[in-house]
Amino acid sequence: MKNSKTWIGIAFCIILGLVLLIPAWKDYRSLKTAPDVSTLKESDYEDGLMVRGHADMVFACYCGQYDDNNNEVFRWYLVPAQDDLTPLYLGIKVNSKLYESYDMIYDSTWDYLEHKTDALTKTISFQGRLKKVDGDVERYLDKFINDYETKPDYFVRYYVELKTTKASFGLMIAGGVFLLIGVIMIILGFVNDKKDKRMEAETEQFYASTPWSGGFSLVLDNQELDRMSASRQPVAPRKPSYDVTNATPAAPVSADPVMKPAVPDVPASAETESEGETQKPAQDSDNNDIFVL
Repeated sequence: MKNSKTWIGIAFCIILGLVLLIPAWKDYRSLKTAPDVSTLKESDYEDGLMVRGHADMVFACYCGQYDDNNNEVFRWYLVPAQDDLTPLYLGIKVNSKLYESYDMIYDSTWDYLEHKTDALTKTISFQGRLKKVDGDVERYLDKFINDYETKPDYFVRYYVELKTTKASFGLMIAGGVFLLIGVIMIILGFVNDKKDKRMEAETEQFYASTPWSGGFSLVLDNQELDRMSASRQPVAPRKPSYDVTNATPAAPVSADPVMKPAVPDVPASAETESEGETQKPAQDSDNNDIFVL
């Protein structure tokens, strides 16, 4: 593969596939083997630990996060960290799509605590990664503790950032697709290179073993013909090297020439003789043939 753009595309697909696949696979595996948060001790909590659990009670919402348009996008709810009556509470970061579900459990919790109902009627499962409370979130948690005059030891200084195996699995599929595309492009590139080299070798072998015979034709396209026509200059007729104005026309040649006997030259002395003198025939001394002079 000699095209650099092809190599760039292959590298992009492979890198993007690995970036999506590796973290998603780690999250998916961690979520599948994550411990139940109710079985953890306070010393077991650490940043980045994957946990899972269920909440049948929601006590309060102590913090909210807003976007630039003043829309609330996240809330931090307080849920029991233990299944027993141990007063230990853990925060859960919830996006706006789950507000209704957690608010329903909040209402059910206080209906039970205020003896309006005999049992808890709602529950919800969760799983995600533990994040340490810091910044504004920690400040609002401390304010909540002070406002309700409760003990800080009742609150775990971590919250759960929700994640789902479904989302991790989707990222794994996307990463695998990009990685597969990159591998296929590499394979096709090598196959095409091998095919091109084989065709070049066969072509060279054909020309080497086949002698040239016959002629060849030169094929020109329209642009080339137009260019050649435009480059041609008109040639002026040549002037004759002789003067044709005083030339004497040649006598016409008869189609059937008449053969005539040759007339011998007459001496000049014969012209001075008397016109009345008659020429007499001469007789050859050797024979009797007579001819007229």
